Amino acid sequence: LRRLFHIAQQDRLIRENPVNGLDMIPTVYRELSGLSGELEVRLLRAFRKTAYPELYALIMITGTAFRELIGCRISDFSEEDKSLIIRRFVTVKGAVLERNPRKIRLSETAVKMVKRIADQQCAQKSGQDAYLFTGLKGKPLYIIPRQDLKVIREESGWSEFSLAKLRNAYGVRAVELGVNPRVLNRHMGFKTGFNLVRYAAARERMMKEDDGRQAAFWQIANDKEAGMETWKALSW
Repeated sequence: LRRLFHIAQQDRLIRENPVNGLDMIPTVYRELSGLSGELEVRLLRAFRKTAYPELYALIMITGTAFRELIGCRISDFSEEDKSLIIRRFVTVKGAVLERNPRKIRLSETAVKMVKRIADQQCAQKSGQDAYLFTGLKGKPLYIIPRQDLKVIREESGWSEFSLAKLRNAYGVRAVELGVNPRVLNRHMGFKTGFNLVRYAAARERMMKEDDGRQAAFWQIANDKEAGMETWKALSW
């Protein structure tokens, strides 16, 4: 707000800056928090009952944004290099925008997921330029099926589930396991320091609250009923 009034004064839209000399209320950000191991397992099971289980699981274990992941083509995936190049962004109206590419490293679990999706597309005689997640007429999926969200919320018991919160949970989990917030910021493709500050704050809080969460996390990670070793799947 202070900056907007300053610009307005510079552009001679107002004579005086009304906030000069005032102490502005500091911005308060909602504190980020991770997910319990039990909820993470419930989410995985819920994903299997949706139309795009791998899509939601990949967001959870790579921290990639939904609109970046749906812009990936088969040719962006390298099984040998165990990586996926993020180079596109799909808008809410389905337009595909090119972006500066960045490479994310994939875990063994993530590689298997992407390879399975790519093989399915190839079985449908789709070329290397086909999108990993397609909607109508081979175009990228750009709208999350409402039924999928309903299923995930009901089956997992997380009524406030959203893909943004799922991605933030990945970030919190990463800093909890010792990933540098600056490295995380680059990995997740954030262009500003906004989330860097939030993840750094989350890391500081977790260092003070060593209540054995990591031990419980890895114990649940080995739950055979989960069906996949997802929690060994962080990209580091």
